[in-house]
Amino acid sequence: MFGVPHQTIRERVSGHVNHNIAVVGVAPILSLDEVRILVDNVETLAQHGYKLTNERLKTPTGDLVFSFERKITNKPMSNNWLYRFL
Repeated sequence: MFGVPHQTIRERVSGHVNHNIAVVGVAPILSLDEVRILVDNVETLAQHGYKLTNERLKTPTGDLVFSFERKITNKPMSNNWLYRFL
């Protein structure tokens, strides 16, 4: 059905999967609290007239995530991350 494997449907219907905590895809690299802090900082910078480009957001966030040891390389965040964040 819609390309979903039958075993996945059986597990969901039978109650083997907790619908409240089930995650589709990859787990987020930042927690909701960390994202809120990042959003607050971006808004504060914008209120003070500091314009953020995509690179000015991706690079320091990549450094931060690397310092949290959630990335193995110290590279800027990807465009995919940026578009999901925005």
